[in-house]
Amino acid sequence: MTRLALLSDIHYQARTRDPLIPRLESIVETFNTQISPDQVVVLGDIIHETTTAATDREHAATVRETLAGLTAPVRYLPGNHDTKHLSVREDWPRLFDHDAWTIDTDASLVFLDSTAPHLQGGQGEVSTEQRQALRDSLPALSNALVFSHHPLYDVDVSENRWFQDRPIEATCKNYDRVRTQLADAGTVAATFNGHLHEPWHRRQDGLDHFTVDAFNNQLEPSSSSGSFAVVDRRDTLQVRLYRGDGTVTHSVKRQLKPSPSDDG
Repeated sequence: MTRLALLSDIHYQARTRDPLIPRLESIVETFNTQISPDQVVVLGDIIHETTTAATDREHAATVRETLAGLTAPVRYLPGNHDTKHLSVREDWPRLFDHDAWTIDTDASLVFLDSTAPHLQGGQGEVSTEQRQALRDSLPALSNALVFSHHPLYDVDVSENRWFQDRPIEATCKNYDRVRTQLADAGTVAATFNGHLHEPWHRRQDGLDHFTVDAFNNQLEPSSSSGSFAVVDRRDTLQVRLYRGDGTVTHSVKRQLKPSPSDDG
């Protein structure tokens, strides 16, 4: 798989349906006609929770139906707002036809569930089950790309309007242990996340870490940013973070390690 398109933090709810749905329909057209990704990844917070699980399921289905026009397959990761009422074990497979997390060793793509409803507010955590799966699978990967809702690197949210007063909720409780696990394996190229509602890039522990800005930045129709990202992985890793108007906020290109199949 050589090209992926990323969306994050759609935060769908009934009061933001217009013009959020038209903007999603527009990004479908953009991806299909201009980007042509092999896969689309939605990095969580697909909905903004309501008061009932039934309504949250309805809203999640609306987003999936809107993105069904994509010619590429879509992978949906859960975010902290998605799991206020919905279960990643029961609701996720029913809503999206796949589990909340998986490790695709053939494609060297890692999809993590960083939601942790048992923790304070929006804070995340990568479960022991997933960390054990990483331990078993990382040696078989090559220049892997890792996706989660919460960041897996050190972030400074002192000027972030969403998290400056609650920095503990900006990341994973065990992000440093997970990042070290990924870095020590030597088979991971980069991580990607949403959650922070602003675009970031940082290189830490030999890995590139990217935060994709929120598609619906402030939960108001007039402020839907329409942000997205495009990732190309061949001999190089090229990542571009876009605003909704098509301008690039970050562009990074880095040579990748030769894969084992390239040896000899």
